[in-house]
Amino acid sequence: MTIYRDQLEAVYALIEKPESWCQKAYSMDAKKQALGSPVSDSDDDAKHPDACSWCLAGAAIKCGVIRRDTHDGGALSFAGLLDIGDHSGAIAEFNDSHTHPEVLAILKSAIERAPTREQQP
Repeated sequence: MTIYRDQLEAVYALIEKPESWCQKAYSMDAKKQALGSPVSDSDDDAKHPDACSWCLAGAAIKCGVIRRDTHDGGALSFAGLLDIGDHSGAIAEFNDSHTHPEVLAILKSAIERAPTREQQP
């Protein structure tokens, strides 16, 4: 599975502002209450209409980069572009144990290494 630069840029844009990033949940509402169930195998919590902030994995789910409900190993940690391990839990663990600037830095590094899509004529 190829993860493209524009997909990662969408993830970055979603969590770029500190108030739009969270930890310990895929997404949170305006009151910083977790949405959905942490034991669910569904992507619904990351795509919840009341979501105002996302963790790295939640943002990737919302932007269609990975799917939680398929157990895809975080699309092998964004197709090997994230230097954090090759299982879906690694993304959440990294997000929850690092600062917002650190999360953005690893995402920025992945963006710089990601392939661009070929333009259609």
